[in-house]
Parts: sequence; C-alpha cells; structure tokens
Amino acid sequence: MQTTNSSSNYNYKPNNTHFEALDALRFLCAFWVVLHHLGVPSLTPILQKFLSVNLADIIQKVFFSIFNGTVAVMAFFVISGFCIHLSYASGKKIDVKAFYISRGVRIGLPMLIAIAVALALPNGYTEIQMVLWSLYCEIIYYAIYPLLLIAFRKFGIARCIAISFSTSFILSLTPGPNGGFFWTYGIIGTAVLGLPIWILGCLLAERITKGESIPFLQKKSTRIQLRALILFLCVATAALHSLTFFKYKISMLFVGPICAAWIYSELTQEKTNRLRAWFGTLGSASYSIYLTHKLTVPLIALSSLTLEKNWSAAIAITAAVTCIFYFLVEKPAHLLAKKLKKQNPPVTAEGLSGAKL
Repeated sequence: MQTTNSSSNYNYKPNNTHFEALDALRFLCAFWVVLHHLGVPSLTPILQKFLSVNLADIIQKVFFSIFNGTVAVMAFFVISGFCIHLSYASGKKIDVKAFYISRGVRIGLPMLIAIAVALALPNGYTEIQMVLWSLYCEIIYYAIYPLLLIAFRKFGIARCIAISFSTSFILSLTPGPNGGFFWTYGIIGTAVLGLPIWILGCLLAERITKGESIPFLQKKSTRIQLRALILFLCVATAALHSLTFFKYKISMLFVGPICAAWIYSELTQEKTNRLRAWFGTLGSASYSIYLTHKLTVPLIALSSLTLEKNWSAAIAITAAVTCIFYFLVEKPAHLLAKKLKKQNPPVTAEGLSGAKL
C-alpha cells in the first residue's frame, strides 16, 4: 500500500502520547461487549405488528449479532498494542522495571479486586471469567513486550507480524475444545492466537509516530465505509460461527486487520471525529465497564429480577457498579501506578539480549 510522509487530516506531535479519539473508541468497544453479554432490548413485540413472526425473529437476531463482543475484543487488542508501543515507537528506551510496575498496578490490581468481589457473589466468578480471558492475554503481552520491542527493532515489525500471523493461522486450524471460540485453546494458546492482532496496534503506533500516513484510510468516506464494514462483519462472523466451520478462532484473524484499519482511520481524522465529543469523557472508565459489567448478572439474580425482562435495570446497575468501581478502585490504582513508576530507579531491557533498546 502506498504511503506518504504527510497527512492532510492529522499531524502527530512527538511528545503526544494521548489521542482523545481513543477514549471514545474504548468506550464504544466496552459498551459493545456489555450489550453482547447483557443482551439488547427486544424489538420483537413491535416488529410482529408489521411482520411475520419468523421475519421478526430474524431481525431481532441480526440486531443482537451487531453487538458482537468478540469483534470488540479484537479492536481492544489493537488499541492496547497501539497505546503500549506509542511511547517507544520512536526509539525511546524502555524502563522494564517501571513498565512492569505500571502495568501490573494499573491493570492487575483492579482485576484482582474485581475477582474478589465476584467470588463473594453467587456464580460471580463464573460470570467474570467470560471477560478475564482477554485480560490474561493482555498481561501476557505486557510481560513479553520488552522482548517484542527487541524483535521489532532487530527484525522489523512487519516480519514479526508475518511470523505471528502464520503461527496463529496454523493454530486456528487445529482441533480444540469449547466450540471454536477465540478463547478455545486456553490462556497461552489464546494469547498466541491474538498476538498478531495486538502487534498490528504496535504497527499503527509506528506509522503514526513516523508520519507514514495512508491517504486512502484518511478519507472521510473510507472511515464511514469501514464503520459499516465492521458492523457487517459483526453479523457475518456471528452467523458463520453458528452455522459453519468458520469459527471465531479463524474469522477473527481476518477481522483483526480490518479493525486496525478502522482504528487508524479514526485516529488520523481525530480533528473532525464526532466520536470524541460524544463518548470521549466516558472512555476513561472503559476498563471498569469491561471488567465489572458481568457482575450485574449475579446482582440482578440477588434482587429476584430476570435479566431478559429487566434490561433497563441491568444497564442502570452496570452504570452504578462501573462508577463505584472506577472512583474507588481503577482511578486510585492508576494514580498509584504513576507514583510507583516515578519512585523506582530505572532498569532498562538492554540486558535481555544483545540488541540495544
């Protein structure tokens, strides 16, 4: 794909490590997962007034499939790789000790507290396990990132992506339990499967940092088309997973690059992006939304309500739990991570290999 060193819509500033559009994208992805797990409002009673029962049922299923949580997780992987690599894409040395402390406290501490809360609720741990698999993958990616950074700089990020994608594709074709879901191979296997998608986020960070723009992806019309394509893929991959051998463990390897293209398009058109204005403020709590929304299910059960008939109540409880968790747990953990990162003396990764970071 042809590249150029200038962008007509977005100019990256070397000292800028925050993109406001990312907050909006994080919130959208987190909310997508919430609706995937908690369901969507039923349109069937209204549709049946105008359509046949079968057609109304099909439309309802398509409406639910739009909120495909697995596709949202692929977008999260891309965003995570982008955010982690952005600070180092220009050649900056990595302080391994500070990096591990920051990521461990920022991500690990809220996760441990959420698990503790889940264990105190009936079936709470069973529910929260449905989101933990992706967080375990993230922890693995953080753990190996200093080594990945060495590989990027020694062999080139494109070669690393090619090797990783080849490995993941071969793995996806091997038999596995759990119905072919993306997490079918367990923690390590799933991390291997998702690694190339995570590294795609690192590639975006390098392109934007170095000013290597992709004009086609920076057109407003392309951004709109990519949004529509993502929605189509949500429905299509859900149908393929249910009806064919083309399970999520395979289809998401094709969806991941499209998610990367979409995210790149959103980031490089940030100045004209209404997503930032609509959802940016809520994005700061996206981790709390993602981590705690499944706790709504046991809380609904304790109140003797049913999730299917009390969708509005479930969303309200999710919002309340998210706010409480964000202000009492996630935000303090974020501040603590920053404080500990500054207090610890630097230890670089130069000792990890002969390659200089």
